Amino acid sequence: MKKCIFLLLSIILLSSCSDMLDQYLGAAKPVMLLKAADTALKQHDSFDLGNFLLDQTGLTTEFIIQNTGGSDLQINEISLANGDPDEFILDCGAVQTMLGPGESTSFFISFHAQETLIRNAELSIKTNISGSPDFRITLYGECLRQPNDFVIPAAIQTPGATVFSLINTQEYGDPAVLLNEEISKRLSLFPQAFLPSAQTNRRVEFRLLWEGGAYESIFGWYNISDVRLDQATGFYVLDPENRHVIFGSGSDPAFPNAEPGEVVEIDFNAETDWDKGAIGFFLITPQSIHPDPASINESMYIYPLEHKFMYQGINGLPDTGTWIHGIMYRSLTHVNTYYFGFEDLYNPSDNDFEDTFVRADGLLPYDY
Repeated sequence: MKKCIFLLLSIILLSSCSDMLDQYLGAAKPVMLLKAADTALKQHDSFDLGNFLLDQTGLTTEFIIQNTGGSDLQINEISLANGDPDEFILDCGAVQTMLGPGESTSFFISFHAQETLIRNAELSIKTNISGSPDFRITLYGECLRQPNDFVIPAAIQTPGATVFSLINTQEYGDPAVLLNEEISKRLSLFPQAFLPSAQTNRRVEFRLLWEGGAYESIFGWYNISDVRLDQATGFYVLDPENRHVIFGSGSDPAFPNAEPGEVVEIDFNAETDWDKGAIGFFLITPQSIHPDPASINESMYIYPLEHKFMYQGINGLPDTGTWIHGIMYRSLTHVNTYYFGFEDLYNPSDNDFEDTFVRADGLLPYDY
């Protein structure tokens, strides 16, 4: 009887009834594994290609398809669609369309920025895997530049530090020791809102790494819900009572001046001003080396990280949010760690973004 079943199943095999084989024999199927930058990607994942220069092709990312199953994997189609596919370059010239068990092949994608801010497209891979939908992930790319077309940040060597050298600092930086070009690709305007991490029991440590600006500036946090739209001007504003100082400066006598190396830990569980929701961060600068404390409230300028109101002038030229004053970098080696770099000039001239440079440990990105 066993032999008959075997013969019968052999006949079924010859007639290619694979569904019955799956049921009765547990026949091996092809299984597709997609990896990029040593990261395994799952169905409907997203992948960030990084930050690239306007009108220039960014670094090419290699995507590897591997057949981890027990039978041949046939690749029928690789395509980009939806979003902004024209701003991504897909190179499938080296793809092997048939992969045996354990075999792999590669294709390449580059981001060619034609607009600023985040662009996206959907990557779709069609295979012969029975009953499986097309494999789809979302790709992102970002381009940073000022309204005058200046690509940021500038690699200006100010006395002691640049954004790149600060991130590459071994003690409190990100000791991946990346090249400047690689760091530039990972700088971003996003995320712009955060949550204190439950992994640190809502405790967030802030470290002032550098002050490269001559102005005495203030760094702090705010509840995203406290931002309001000023009906008279049409600008989003953050009222003074809703600004919570982390690092003070000599420009405001109410807050002691902070020096590089200073560390402040905030227990947000005990922070009565926190509304338990998303938070953002800001820099306030007097736009003066020696401001008059008596008129400080009339001369301050606030630069929140939120792009919808990148700049808010209390008394002076308002900005619609076109000038970028804050950029950030997510650590590759420290968990839930971000670096914030600010440019304190109203109309950025040097674009070095090291005028105030802060490391924050214990933050999760918030999507809103």
